[in-house]
Amino acid sequence: MPLSNDARFGVQAMTEAVNALPVTPTQIRDLQLFKPVYLSTTYVNVEEQEGQLNLVQSKERGSQGDPSISRTRKMKSFKIPHLPKDDVVLAEDVQNIRGFGTTQAQTVESTVNDKLADMKSDLEYTREHLALGALQGLILDANGDVLFDLNAEFGLTRTPQSWALGNDGTKVGGKIDQTITALRKKLKGEMVSKWVCLCGAEFMEKLKYHDSIKALYERYRDGATYREGSLNHISFEHNGVQFIQYDGEFGTDADIATNKGSSCHWVRVKPLLSISRLLTCLLRSIPRLWRITLAVRNYSMTKVGLCMLNPMPCL
Repeated sequence: MPLSNDARFGVQAMTEAVNALPVTPTQIRDLQLFKPVYLSTTYVNVEEQEGQLNLVQSKERGSQGDPSISRTRKMKSFKIPHLPKDDVVLAEDVQNIRGFGTTQAQTVESTVNDKLADMKSDLEYTREHLALGALQGLILDANGDVLFDLNAEFGLTRTPQSWALGNDGTKVGGKIDQTITALRKKLKGEMVSKWVCLCGAEFMEKLKYHDSIKALYERYRDGATYREGSLNHISFEHNGVQFIQYDGEFGTDADIATNKGSSCHWVRVKPLLSISRLLTCLLRSIPRLWRITLAVRNYSMTKVGLCMLNPMPCL
């Protein structure tokens, strides 16, 4: 007797099963810009200390020196977002259903695991969205509301740079140098070993094939097989900046416009406060799974939940 009245899901010979899953963007996570930090609280305090360099005036020996200027300190507190996800397994989700890709009956355990996997994917998708927003100074919720405005919190101003890639006569290398010079002036005591620019598809195309860059890009790609192995992503490095085409789309203002790029820093010693240090405490990376079974008799309902609990590692 078949498991279902619908022959498509009943017991029958199976040759192949195609599981069409959406691709979860992980480009920012793969860059490892954010260091995990473990917390046991639902908030994080960020202490900021700022000093300054001053020239020392020469004076006669024995005379009194100029007083040293004390460092200024500030403390900010941020509430860690709670990201819950819930679902249920009903009897009709299991009864008379064949397991995916098999000839065996669907089980409660496999159904629960599938739902947990889907919810975990949603959280990973959300984490990437939060990280993308943090790199631009504006962490947004799923509905587009602002969770944290890092630019306002730390008194930062983002200055747009126009590289005029639509103009064939633009010296793109000079534009890159000007941008990096402006960024270096804001580094203060931070040590940076690399610059990364996440680009929209149109921006990346115009950059690669600009008259002043095309030959350099073609030479760069000649050795890509030896540098990247089997990786299949669109990137280009020039003048100390790694340009990466970012393909993640979330439908919020955090998305990188197709004709724009957003720069971030690859830090060698410690992350920049304005970009990475706060996010390591605001986002938690490994969700803990929990499951509560209700009315187990006859497999009537199983409640499934997936959320981020304390203590948890930060992003």
